[in-house]
Amino acid sequence: MDIRKEFEPSLKTRSVENLFVILNCNEKAFESFQSLNSFIRFMEQPSSDAYDVKDACLLALVCRIQALKESDAGISLLTYLLSPGLQSILRDLILKNNGLMEAWSDLWWAFYQTTMSYPVARRKRKIAANLLLDTRHRVQKSLKTETSLQSQLDSLKYDDPEDVLDEHHTQWDQARSMIEGVDTNGLNATDLAVLLGSRVYGENLKDIAHQLGLTYEAVRKRRQRIERSLKERWSDLG
Repeated sequence: MDIRKEFEPSLKTRSVENLFVILNCNEKAFESFQSLNSFIRFMEQPSSDAYDVKDACLLALVCRIQALKESDAGISLLTYLLSPGLQSILRDLILKNNGLMEAWSDLWWAFYQTTMSYPVARRKRKIAANLLLDTRHRVQKSLKTETSLQSQLDSLKYDDPEDVLDEHHTQWDQARSMIEGVDTNGLNATDLAVLLGSRVYGENLKDIAHQLGLTYEAVRKRRQRIERSLKERWSDLG
């Protein structure tokens, strides 16, 4: 399943076009875009210099979705914009022997719940990365809980099943601190661009290499080194 292609037709619907007009007229972050297509091209451009504007646009979009104003159009547009990262999560779910349609259903529902509960007042930076990280966490916890309930239904009792989704492994907290710049774990800006760009935003390593002026092989080896270092650093948190 190609999530981008699945949601691409929604960009041509009247509801999404009307949503863009509303955002363009009411949100400062959207003022510079002449059309929905120009906005999409900007959001797809892999440039770290544009992250602040992208954050502002995504924040405005999430706020409108949460306010239940054009929410169907908004979630369709947001799904398209974050499709590379969502595709990466879907691929991982399928590799763990989850059926395609069931995996997609679980993923999209987790993404919708994450979007609707996103703390827009508190987390105004790294919107895309945070949404994708929270979605991955939510869907993995949900699947783990479902498996556990099926195998231990008689012995496990939860006062509130939602509590399971709120549990955070220490490594998730470490990852969030790194994404939000609180603790970069000693990684420089280039390291973060390689790691977050490829693993969180779902960007192609070749595109990242071109953006950074490096060879594909250099970027690939750099990511291996970064992940090996983080694995060693975080191993005692498991």
